[in-house]
Amino acid sequence: MTNRNGSDPFETLTESPQVSRVDRYLRFVARKWWLVALTIIACVGGQAYVALNEPTEYSSFARLMVGGKVKLPEGGLFSEEAMNFFGTQIELMQSEKIKERAHAAVKAAQPDLNRAAVQLQVTQIRRTSIFQLKATSLDGAYAQAFLNALVDEYLAYKKEMRVVASDDTLASLTAKLLQQEKELKGEQEKLHQFKKANNVALLQEMGSAAGNYLARLTTQLSDLQVEEKVLAALTAEENVANQIKARGSDSKVVNDSTTAGILPPADYLTAKQQVQLLKFQRDEWGQFMRPEHPKLVKLAEDIARVDKLIEVYHQQSRDQLESARRSVALRITSVESSILTWEAKVLEANTRMADFDQLRATVARSQALYDHLLRLLQNVDVNKNLEPESIVALERATLAIALNQLPLKLAVAATVGLMLGFGLLVIWERSDDRLSSLNELKEQFEETVVAQVPQVPGVSRRRPLKPISANDERSIFAESIRHVYSALQFRDGNGRAPKYLLVTSAVPDEGKSTIAANLAMTMALAGSRVLLIDTDLTRGALHQTFGAPVAPGLVELFTQALPFEKVVTSVAHPNLHLIPRGQMNELPHSFYLNPAQCQQLKEWATSFDYVIFDSAPVFAGADAVTLAPQMDGVFIVVRRRYSRAGVLTQALEMLYQRRAKVLGLVFNRADAVSDVYYQYGYKTYGVRSRPAEKSKAVRA
Repeated sequence: MTNRNGSDPFETLTESPQVSRVDRYLRFVARKWWLVALTIIACVGGQAYVALNEPTEYSSFARLMVGGKVKLPEGGLFSEEAMNFFGTQIELMQSEKIKERAHAAVKAAQPDLNRAAVQLQVTQIRRTSIFQLKATSLDGAYAQAFLNALVDEYLAYKKEMRVVASDDTLASLTAKLLQQEKELKGEQEKLHQFKKANNVALLQEMGSAAGNYLARLTTQLSDLQVEEKVLAALTAEENVANQIKARGSDSKVVNDSTTAGILPPADYLTAKQQVQLLKFQRDEWGQFMRPEHPKLVKLAEDIARVDKLIEVYHQQSRDQLESARRSVALRITSVESSILTWEAKVLEANTRMADFDQLRATVARSQALYDHLLRLLQNVDVNKNLEPESIVALERATLAIALNQLPLKLAVAATVGLMLGFGLLVIWERSDDRLSSLNELKEQFEETVVAQVPQVPGVSRRRPLKPISANDERSIFAESIRHVYSALQFRDGNGRAPKYLLVTSAVPDEGKSTIAANLAMTMALAGSRVLLIDTDLTRGALHQTFGAPVAPGLVELFTQALPFEKVVTSVAHPNLHLIPRGQMNELPHSFYLNPAQCQQLKEWATSFDYVIFDSAPVFAGADAVTLAPQMDGVFIVVRRRYSRAGVLTQALEMLYQRRAKVLGLVFNRADAVSDVYYQYGYKTYGVRSRPAEKSKAVRA
């Protein structure tokens, strides 16, 4: 925890913001508990007055039970239950129409009873099918008669509704049934005419046969197309073989296997064998004979003759292939034509059968709807004449009894008063920015809290607080002032402390003079030579605190040019000296200390170890903001449950704008019996606690 002007001179315990907020609210409630008590008393008293002056009310009770489902003689089921059934029945009972009918029934049955206002309440008993009816009125007899009449009129009205609804439903269903019967006859007539014009059985048989034959034709067409492709491939291979022979190639390289399945097997094989034998003999004789030898010539002629024969066989094979290919092509054309013809026949048969199926389905739908309407008509007719009711009176109206709701009303009023009181406390507490605890001060301000000075019992304006002494019994109070002194001693790491100090506050009556006087006395008791100057020229009272004369003082020092030694008075302790404020009647209207006068005081007081200026509050005059920049440090006194956060913020802003060195805040009149103060003052004395993170007020 640090302030804006330096390091942390002193640390104290603190609590979390949540705990501090709760603690503040609880303390606020403890102080303002009378507001909650006042709101409770006001609400309870007002309710009691109203209740005691109200006439006596009487209530009568009745019960209705939902019978659920009723068995019909035909074995069907009649049910009045539906979604939101119970809510609908409650609204019906509470409707103005049923109430008016009940009033009329009471007047007709008991003319001697005068009509009275009746409050009706209908509820459903939890997890049951029972309605609880409550009639409240100033006339008990009329309340009972009204509730009985209401039950009767409600049941009668439901029966009327059922009859009317049944009649309307019966008429509507009858009209729809007649219309549906007419439509059914029309669809049946269309189906009859179709059957007269078409033999349905023959159409089904023809469609099936045509479909089968068309499938066979499709298979045959596929086989013929494959055969045509094979013949085309064989013809192409034969042409390739002929081209090879035309180039004079050896006949051994010709693949004759392609024509083996078409040429006559015996003749073709014989010719092939003969050619092979002749060529073998020619090759064998050619090793010993000349080509002109008659035998070789004869062999060449025989080979040529056989080759011509084989060529004849090849020509026959080509002719056969071509003839077979044309035959397959003709057959494919014929099959395709047949497929087109039978496809038309199948399509025609399917179209007629589809028309027949559509007519038959339409007749079936019309017949089903007609049967359904007929059953509904029969059920409505039975329900119309149904005698048993689905809702019956379980208990008739009881004798009206007087209601005593005063305890309940008072309890409700007390609850309302309690809530109202706490609500007002919350509003009051949130609108009150007075600082009521050390934790609140630390949460809202980042300046160091150097000490919290406890509230000393018995102190008032008539009995001012006496300065501390060497053996003061107010140990907690004296220890808190020593904390301020300690903060000065350890402000810098080299042990040097500020010499010229200013003690001020935001507004009057926050205890700044008390803190200044006791701080000076503490320093004097510690052996330091201290000069205490009362610069609050309008309300300064340090001379009264130490029992010294008010003059000569600061006013006379500067207005009458008295020597410095003439205005310095030794008080309470040899080391403590005081310059009182002086006579107020000698103070000029525009007189206030300026920087030059402050500098002169500092020069005169060089022989003292500490010089403490007790100035006027920041918002009470210009003295504080004028002197603050000339000081080595400033202490600002904050009074518990008196100082306001907004005012203190503005005072700090004014001091910071003038470059004042704020050493810290002194929390005055703290609660000495609180746990937080006890921990701060004794349990952790001499122990530096871990600083807690807090949200700080943002300033320029």
